[in-house]
Amino acid sequence: MAQGRDGKVDRVKIHLRDGVAYTSGVCVCANGWLCPVCSAKIRAKRANEIAVGVASLIMSGGSAWMVTFTVRHAKGHALAELLDALNDAFRRLGNGKIAVREKKLTGKIGTINSREITYGKNGWHPHLHVIVCFDGEPDVQQLTYMMARWQRLWMEWTKKHGFPANKTHGVKWDKVMTAEGAGEYIAKAQDSGRHIGNEVARGDLKKGKLGSLTPFEMIEYLMLTGDAAVVDLWLEYEKATKGKSWLRWSPKLKARLGVEEKTEEELAAEEVAGGEVAELAEASWKMVVAHGLEARVLEAVERGGFPALVKLLTAHQIWAVKKLQPDDPSATPDGPSGSNVA
Repeated sequence: MAQGRDGKVDRVKIHLRDGVAYTSGVCVCANGWLCPVCSAKIRAKRANEIAVGVASLIMSGGSAWMVTFTVRHAKGHALAELLDALNDAFRRLGNGKIAVREKKLTGKIGTINSREITYGKNGWHPHLHVIVCFDGEPDVQQLTYMMARWQRLWMEWTKKHGFPANKTHGVKWDKVMTAEGAGEYIAKAQDSGRHIGNEVARGDLKKGKLGSLTPFEMIEYLMLTGDAAVVDLWLEYEKATKGKSWLRWSPKLKARLGVEEKTEEELAAEEVAGGEVAELAEASWKMVVAHGLEARVLEAVERGGFPALVKLLTAHQIWAVKKLQPDDPSATPDGPSGSNVA
């Protein structure tokens, strides 16, 4: 429900900042796994935190690698078991005397890791995106030893859990851009696949390919097809992710990289600056929620600004209030013809 600062029902505003759409004026749940509205705000801000931290690291002479971890999966495998396998195998990489020695020899200062989940023709596909941070450039030989040890342990522990990783694709290392590209980490807040923060934190932006759906896309799929099988999948997803964090930093790494510590609740509740694209009255927002369009509203604004939003809402007989700022990149002098006003 839309709620004003005095507790009374108010209008919901949709903002666009750095290509990412947000809402303000709504109650928040701060659930990054299950709420498309809170997730959009939280994940975008976490992505920016990562970008700022990694840029700071590189500009101070450090370096970073991005490592993707996957396990072999098939239709029928339980999501909770796959997540347990991922988490346990990753923990093993940092345990023991060898890991302590490895940390010292390579100059490893910590990791930032997130879990991303999709569902496709081979069932659930959870995987880890990890940024490994180093104090300086690690010795090539020591880094090679580290890569080999992580590959071996990952294969061993995923096999013990019954989901043996693919030898070629189970662990994939990519060097993060050098200091010259540090500004891009911060500026490209939604360029998934190029912006280091987005790759780790913004799983909600990724579009399914070849039948692969993100959890939020499952809801849209259900609305479009009426396929009730998605309901059981969503309920499994809810249960498997309950109580689990989707993003983790090594202890003290945020402080070392100059990143302020903020809770999910604080991020979700923050008012968002940026261009005001539209306002929706209470009745209109209730219809958005009733139709399950929260995520699609944000996607429409990100994709095509106010015109795309009007097109989406009109298709569901929901009337938006036009409100464009001059500096809004999606604004046009006259707006779409026949703009609707609540």
